[in-house]
Amino acid sequence: LKLLFTVQGNFSGTTQVNLSFLDDARNDLRDARVLPGTITVDGTPPKGSIVINNNKPYTNTQAVTLSLSATDTNGVSHMQFSNDGVTWSTEEAFATVKEWTLTSGDGLKTVFVKYKDIPDNWSGAFSDSINLDRGIPVTSPTPLGGIYCQSQTVTLKANKAATIYYTTDGSIPTLSANKYESPIIVSRTTTLKYFAEDLSGNREAVKTTDYTIDLSPPGGSIGINGDKPYANS
Repeated sequence: LKLLFTVQGNFSGTTQVNLSFLDDARNDLRDARVLPGTITVDGTPPKGSIVINNNKPYTNTQAVTLSLSATDTNGVSHMQFSNDGVTWSTEEAFATVKEWTLTSGDGLKTVFVKYKDIPDNWSGAFSDSINLDRGIPVTSPTPLGGIYCQSQTVTLKANKAATIYYTTDGSIPTLSANKYESPIIVSRTTTLKYFAEDLSGNREAVKTTDYTIDLSPPGGSIGINGDKPYANS
C-alpha cells in the first residue's frame, strides 16, 4: 500500500504522524483506526565540489576528468553538468569520477555540476576552471645562425610561457637536457639544438641552428709586377 499526502507546516527533520483510515462512507476502519509512524522532511540540498584534472591549471585537450564529491544527510542520488551554467546535461546517477568534454577554442574553461539528494532536493551549481591551450610554442634564437669572427652570446626566447631545453653537442635534446635559463656563450663552432614545452604540455619540434666561429685571420701575399725588382714607371 502506497500513500501520497502533503505535510502542512514549516518544519524539517523527523516528526511523528498518526494515520486514520476511513472507508468510502467516511466510517472509521475499526481494525486500523490509528497507525503511528514517522516522516522525515528534508529541504536541505546536498553540498559538494568539483575538481578538473586533479586541479592542474592547464590542459591541451578538450577531454578532461572531473573528480566529484557530494554529501547529504539522506544520500546523494543524481548529478548534472554544464559548460555554461545554463544548459545542463541529462541527470545521471551520482559517481565520484566523470569524463567530460570542454567547449572548443583555447581559453579559460569552467565546468559546472549540480547534485540531487534522495528526497529530490537539487543543490546550486558548483564549478571549477582550467585553461585550455593547444597552441605550439615557437622558439627563436638571437643572433641567427651563421659565420662569425668572434664568440657569440646566444639568447633563446619562446613566444609564450614555456621551458626551453637545448644541447650544444649536436645531440637531440629531451626533457632531461639543459634547461635554458641564461644566454649561451658560443666560443667555437657549435650546433645548437633546442625546443620549448609550454605549461599545457604542448611541445614544438626540435630546431637546429649552426654557429661557425672563425677566429683565424686570413693568410695572403702580394706581388708587384710579377715580382720584378725594378720598374721604370
